[in-house]
Amino acid sequence: VPDTFRMVQGLQKKGILNRYMDFMQKSDIDGLDQFLGQCNIRQDDYIPWILYSMDTGDAFERINNSKTAGTLKGIDCFIKDAYQMPYIPGSSLKGVLRTALLVHEIIRANSSEYDQLKAELDRALRPRDGKPRRTVYLKAETKRLEQFFLHKDTKEGEPRKQDAVNSYLAGLIVSDSEPIPLEQLTLSQKIDLTMKREEKGLPILREALKPGTVVRTTISMDGTRCPYTMEEIQTALNEWNDVVYRLFYSKFGRGNQADKTIWLGGGVGFPTKTLWGAMFGTDYVDKADQVFRNTLLMGKRDMYREHKHDQDRRMGVSPHTCKCTRYEGKTYDMGMAKLEVL
Repeated sequence: VPDTFRMVQGLQKKGILNRYMDFMQKSDIDGLDQFLGQCNIRQDDYIPWILYSMDTGDAFERINNSKTAGTLKGIDCFIKDAYQMPYIPGSSLKGVLRTALLVHEIIRANSSEYDQLKAELDRALRPRDGKPRRTVYLKAETKRLEQFFLHKDTKEGEPRKQDAVNSYLAGLIVSDSEPIPLEQLTLSQKIDLTMKREEKGLPILREALKPGTVVRTTISMDGTRCPYTMEEIQTALNEWNDVVYRLFYSKFGRGNQADKTIWLGGGVGFPTKTLWGAMFGTDYVDKADQVFRNTLLMGKRDMYREHKHDQDRRMGVSPHTCKCTRYEGKTYDMGMAKLEVL
């Protein structure tokens, strides 16, 4: 992985910076290595430009004779701090806790106001003739659910209930993780696992943490603002994982029901990012199908059928593939981790 600043300086000294800019914008050359070769840049020249290196792991293995295996691919990089060290943002982990607490409250909800919010969300999920804006689709309905469950009631003269200052989560502070050693990074190929247990390798590579990596962070709780204890949060995490396992991962023979299991990261998949399983139970597949129908049937390109989401209801699971990868010959679920409080 190059240090872009040093590499650009080096290319400028060699008088080929403009050629590099053309390559980045419109070249038909397959990759940076080919470009450097055409410019007669040798290994001794570019070694000083390397920021860090990592093991490619099983990322270029051929998966079921996939045509994409072995081809050059772009890499989705792990988030880094100012010193180019990997870390997990506190906001990402807090988002996990937020989802778990919402699931916890939904499971126990029994009020007419909640029934009304659920009905509003159900109406918003129905097929639309217009084109929903994907960036804000269901955002307002989900926000009202969060405010109903995770914001304290207020009195006249106080800030409004929906204001962030009244969120219980304002009393739950999650720090960014400590820096993670670069040697804990590996290159992971995206693999879609089907209901028939077939693995399909896709031309998408991600920097990911090696299995068994320990990441440390700090959670601070203000008991005067946050009514939950750490024990209650861990119970909520278990309930959330149980819903996700029962309605999704068990269909593929993946995931687990172990205590303290969490799902973290952008490559994990739709079921771990939503509340539909807790809200709609066995109707989850129908609701997820409506989400995909409303957000992927846009313009001339029918991505809903292109990605075969029209088969989800028949298969009884949505989406109908599980996000996995391989490391040292073993298949792993993307984003599965364990949260332990020490």
